Amino acid sequence: MIESTGLIKMDFLGLATLSIIDDTLKIIKRRLGEGFELEIKEIPLDDPLTLELFQLGNTIGVFQFESEGMRGHLKNLKPGNIEDIIAMNALSGRDRWITLMNSLRGSPADFKWCTPMNG
Repeated sequence: MIESTGLIKMDFLGLATLSIIDDTLKIIKRRLGEGFELEIKEIPLDDPLTLELFQLGNTIGVFQFESEGMRGHLKNLKPGNIEDIIAMNALSGRDRWITLMNSLRGSPADFKWCTPMNG
């Protein structure tokens, strides 16, 4: 939206996160030795142990998921895939929508769009 005014929108938080990821990979490589290789693109998005941490709300130190409220929502929703985690992040701070999302997970046919998306 801001781009339509001729201004440039920059995500400095995203840039900082990329720097942190790069630094983290360098630290891991230093600790595990030069023979260790890790490509960020090869990290699985469906790792069962990682998903379990989110399902249990064990996300202290995980940006956007460390508040008590978000951890409670994670325990209730029990995200089963990266898409659930993305949705939770997108709805962060909108407890009513997270609750609605959780209630509709088992019965998406009950959902009625509020916009003319369904014709």
